[in-house]
Amino acid sequence: MKEGEETQWEYALTKDNWPFAPYKVHKHFTVSLSKDDSGEYQCLLRHKLSYDVKTSNIFSLTVSGEAPKATLLSGSTNIPVGGRVTLTCSVAGSAGWTYHWSRRTPGSDETLPVRDGDENGVMSISQGGTYWCRGGRGNPVFYTHASDEVTIQITFSNKVSVTLQTSWPHIFSGETITVRCEIQGGRDAEWEYEWRTSWSTTHRTNDDYWSTRASESHGEGYMCRGRHRRDPYSSTEWSKGLKVTVSREAPKATLLSGSTNIPVGGRVTLTCSVAGSAGWTYHWSRRTPGSDETLPVRDGDENGVMSISQGGTYWCRGGRGNPVFYTHASDGVTIQITFSNKVSVTLQTSWPHIFSGETITVRCEIQGGGDAEWEYEWRTSWSTTHQTNDDYWSTRASESHSEGYMCRGRHRRDPYSSTEWSKGLKVTVSPQPKAQLSADKRTIPAGGRVTLTCSVDPSSGWKYDWAVVTLQPDWTEIYRGERISVSCEIQGGDTEWTYEWRTPSSHTPPSYSEYRISSVTLSHSGSYRCRGRSDYSFTEWSDEIRLTVSSDKPRASLTADTTVIPAGGRVTLTCSVDPSSGWKYDWYRDNKLSEPLNTRDADFHTTGQISVSQGGVYSCRGGRGDPVYYTEKSQEVTVSGPESSSFPVLLIVGLVCGIVLIIVLLLCGFRKSTGESLIIKNL
Repeated sequence: MKEGEETQWEYALTKDNWPFAPYKVHKHFTVSLSKDDSGEYQCLLRHKLSYDVKTSNIFSLTVSGEAPKATLLSGSTNIPVGGRVTLTCSVAGSAGWTYHWSRRTPGSDETLPVRDGDENGVMSISQGGTYWCRGGRGNPVFYTHASDEVTIQITFSNKVSVTLQTSWPHIFSGETITVRCEIQGGRDAEWEYEWRTSWSTTHRTNDDYWSTRASESHGEGYMCRGRHRRDPYSSTEWSKGLKVTVSREAPKATLLSGSTNIPVGGRVTLTCSVAGSAGWTYHWSRRTPGSDETLPVRDGDENGVMSISQGGTYWCRGGRGNPVFYTHASDGVTIQITFSNKVSVTLQTSWPHIFSGETITVRCEIQGGGDAEWEYEWRTSWSTTHQTNDDYWSTRASESHSEGYMCRGRHRRDPYSSTEWSKGLKVTVSPQPKAQLSADKRTIPAGGRVTLTCSVDPSSGWKYDWAVVTLQPDWTEIYRGERISVSCEIQGGDTEWTYEWRTPSSHTPPSYSEYRISSVTLSHSGSYRCRGRSDYSFTEWSDEIRLTVSSDKPRASLTADTTVIPAGGRVTLTCSVDPSSGWKYDWYRDNKLSEPLNTRDADFHTTGQISVSQGGVYSCRGGRGDPVYYTEKSQEVTVSGPESSSFPVLLIVGLVCGIVLIIVLLLCGFRKSTGESLIIKNL
């Protein structure tokens, strides 16, 4: 505003029609603005003398909350030696900026200004480095945020290639490989090297090689470039990628032997190889006799061939590279030193005929081997090798085991030294025979005996064992809830037996001689058989014994020879339980079930009979076993006392009347002497 001389006016600012800056004599206002200061501003002029006020036009001002960020663009980030590139700096959405340029010095974090106050924001450079810029305006200068960095590389024209530093093209996962970066024409420069792969970040080395562990996923390519050691922004182009074939699994070595059996003093050649790859050296190992300890025999053998004269289990593996990468170990090859002693197998029984299930013993005889300490190996067509410390072997015969038994001796101090296998001993094995039992009589005479004869034809050498089943107690009929025992007795031998049972019940029977049933049920009815087993031999099954279990509790039966007790006599009572045995009886009178009769109450005769001389209502019941199993109480029997007689009664009445008459006569005589009258009333 121009209104006369400036000295006659005062100036103030309003914001949104509200005072913002008070009146002062200067027309310039310097304020620090924030985002809240956005709005419409107006200048007020007030005359110092007249106090006339004039207003300016309205000025809209927008204040951003955050300082802007400069943007730096580059035509290219790689320029050849002697070339140039143009950098452009700008601040979007605002004006009035000048530009300030900076560059990081090589090998440090120090930043140097390149140019300040550049108004057009464009700079042409020929020097490599990391550049950035920022805008500034006003007084004091207000700066934008610095731009993102742009790294300019100076690229040498030297051709670069990667080579694999191994003599074998096939690489295995886990193997350490070395690649080399070759820069043509770059020998006079001092380089450091950068390596790049498709699976990892950039890796740097001071030397022109890089050793890394190969993986199946690492076959896509290895690339490298050289960077000038004095100027890290000067480098070569990246090489082309070197592809490497990497197999997933380490290979397995193969060990071959010309023979696995050599005579004493002989030699055998072992050959180790790794198929499909090269560059291997071979490492040999041998297991020491009598332990699992492994000792190295030879390391770093290049031809993979070794001649040996010592028995043992050998294996090998290949190794190559630094550090050494090993293959999987080969399968073991066992080399046996063979003695020339003749070996034979003999059967150690006195009978030529063998039956299935029978235990036989074979013996290994080594001619001329008496001074050696042997252990013995046995081989058959139906089983794996069996070893014994003694020269005999006991085994169970089977019909399929007739083909042959072979043996050989192995030196106890050197398990890799042995004789040849003997010829096979053939043994005839027949199905298990059945014993024949006969008796000279079928019925045992009173006080006599029956002779039983057991035989096995047509063979010899037998001892006979008899299996017999007995019932304890030996009652023919059992009632539900009673306790019994079924016993198996092996007669004719002193062998320690285990026992097998055949029973009608689903309950699992024991493996010992007594089968106890604490409370029988209907399911226990049926036949019982047993047999004895010892190692691989059995007795025949015993004859069966049948057990009958009744479901209803039995009732005792009570009878009397008469129901009236004769004068001076007794009545005989008989209690019974049919059709079974083993009962003892309890007797009761007048329903006193808690007080059974004893010898003071009755005469006890044979089991089930008593004699009584006292009338009453009698009953009985049977009991047997331990704990006692009781029957139901019998029916009641009433016994009357002795019969009546008139003679004793009349005698007693006559005596009483005679005595009364005598007393009356005496009284009459007494009354007459005293003069008193006597009145006799009817008695």
